[in-house]
Amino acid sequence: MNKIAVVALLSWSNFCSPLMAQESRQVLFFMDVCRFQDARVEDPTAEIYFSVDGSSVVHARRDDNRFHAAVKINWFLQRIEGEDSVGVAGDSFVLDWPSGEFPEDTAQAHLKKHLFHYHHLQLVPGRYLLQSFVSDLNAPISPASVAYQEFDMQPKRMDEIVFSDIKWVAYQRSEEAVNRSRQSLLPLVTNDAFLNQDSMVFYQEIYNVARVREGKFVIRARILQGDNILYAYETSVARMAGTINAYLFMIPGLEKLRSNTYHLQIELLSIRNEPFATYRKKFYIYNSRLDMDLESISAFQREADLFNEYEEVELTYYLETLAWISTEQEKQFVQVLESYEQKKNYLYSFWEKRRRFPEQKVEALWRGHLMALDYVNQQFKSDLNPGWKTDRGRVFLKYGIPNDVERHPSDNQAVPWELWRYSRLGTQSNVIFVFYDPDLTLEEYPLLHSSKYGELYNPRWQEQVMNRNSVNTPGSIDFEQSPSGQRVNDKFDPND
Repeated sequence: MNKIAVVALLSWSNFCSPLMAQESRQVLFFMDVCRFQDARVEDPTAEIYFSVDGSSVVHARRDDNRFHAAVKINWFLQRIEGEDSVGVAGDSFVLDWPSGEFPEDTAQAHLKKHLFHYHHLQLVPGRYLLQSFVSDLNAPISPASVAYQEFDMQPKRMDEIVFSDIKWVAYQRSEEAVNRSRQSLLPLVTNDAFLNQDSMVFYQEIYNVARVREGKFVIRARILQGDNILYAYETSVARMAGTINAYLFMIPGLEKLRSNTYHLQIELLSIRNEPFATYRKKFYIYNSRLDMDLESISAFQREADLFNEYEEVELTYYLETLAWISTEQEKQFVQVLESYEQKKNYLYSFWEKRRRFPEQKVEALWRGHLMALDYVNQQFKSDLNPGWKTDRGRVFLKYGIPNDVERHPSDNQAVPWELWRYSRLGTQSNVIFVFYDPDLTLEEYPLLHSSKYGELYNPRWQEQVMNRNSVNTPGSIDFEQSPSGQRVNDKFDPND
């Protein structure tokens, strides 16, 4: 599956209380797709999963004098046909956490839990683009999280062995659930990442084994790092080949693995222990309980000491400010850092990996980030957020100083707006970002439009700039193709 998942920003021009504004943050959520060949229907099927990390949402007191938390998820599925796309499905729903009497105990305990939601769809073969938008209903002016994922639905094949996607399982109702249907298994949706977990549970279906070969076979699961086999598990009972063979495995021992990228390899073996079909899937482990692989810190210990001057609360703040320039895996790993030493070592390793040549110092990169952070906090702060949390601050920290800035103060017809130009970003030339101030009071200046791949594309941005009553909501954004003919999901390059 070719997956492109990117968290971007949309800003909302709604009212919220000062308390909510202080607590506003971006929702941490995950989205995934698993494909199956359901024997009961003609076309293949897909399960679309959504999961929201409750610790990233705001809990607020409502009319019943209890604390509540909820997010709204809008998702759209399009089938890509050449340069065009056709809407296939979509939905809007709300995930509610159980209410609590006190935010610091009852509600907070609930908020730390993930909530799941998934849809089951029958799809004709082809290329699809899934888009979703997640907003915190208790923090309406916080930036909404946006994700894109592109995937293929292959036609059913009856003449060869086919594996379904791996479905990571968060919960099963009983230990005897080996033959349980996949719909009864709650998914673990963290974009193939395991954060401080002791074991993995996964479900998979295998098709057409009986059509290709006769007799019994054995399923073997292995965890690999490169070519090294770290763990192997085989079913103790041979299975009779069928049109559909389903299995559920649990592999323990993840707590012994260091933070790194691994592969899960599934093999089908004959009763003579000869493999005849293989499937592989990449996954990630983030384990703060083991020391991170920081050999570079030992080699450059004197330079690593530059973070000793900060208190832990300062390190926590600086880790948050790295969100705009972090990979999705790095954002997830930050969630499991617990001790002062872990946070300090992570900051060093983060910048050490970003050295572009051997002579470049970590300290120089770090001081450059501090200067940029100080600048955006002074120049782009709003009545609701520090500068680094605004869209202008995000773009500045992520892409650097623009080559040209046009500022257009308010007049009788247009709202205040700015246009930033970058001569080159990655493989793109003449990239623009448009920010505007629709409410004329908060000076938040949300992003209205950009030609940068992976950013918000809105061909009607000029109309909204000229309308003092304009509001930047999903309904006013055009998610169709850009003038260059490239689709939204093709526009993201995390290495830019």
